[in-house]
Amino acid sequence: MKIILLRIPIVLYSFLVYFMSSLELDRIPKFTILGFDKLIHLTEYFVYVVFMLIALETFEKIKTKRQMIFIAILISMLFGISDEIHQYFVQGRSCSIFDFIADSLGIIIGVILFPKIQIIFKFVHDNFIKTNNK
Repeated sequence: MKIILLRIPIVLYSFLVYFMSSLELDRIPKFTILGFDKLIHLTEYFVYVVFMLIALETFEKIKTKRQMIFIAILISMLFGISDEIHQYFVQGRSCSIFDFIADSLGIIIGVILFPKIQIIFKFVHDNFIKTNNK
């Protein structure tokens, strides 16, 4: 059951990204982070790769961290490419190499920061969640 719960976020998030990419630009709420839409792409794929790494940790066939990271980067980048291609066919959207570069940067930052994120989640779990369940 725990394994399934750790895999659900990447599946749901993938559907959310695809759904949002299917919307025409004029139907999406207008918001930017610091007025820079590339930061939104970076953040979107930062979250994507973190969810992907969490899910991949549950697969016993993945033996090493290096293998897990390679697979996470590969899947995340392929998803980013397919997302950009998909947007080419959506009215009012476009396929942009600059969006893909921002996506890729978010993926790399997510992979680099993932060990720190794990430490934070473990700390919160051990000191707050686990303590309250006693």
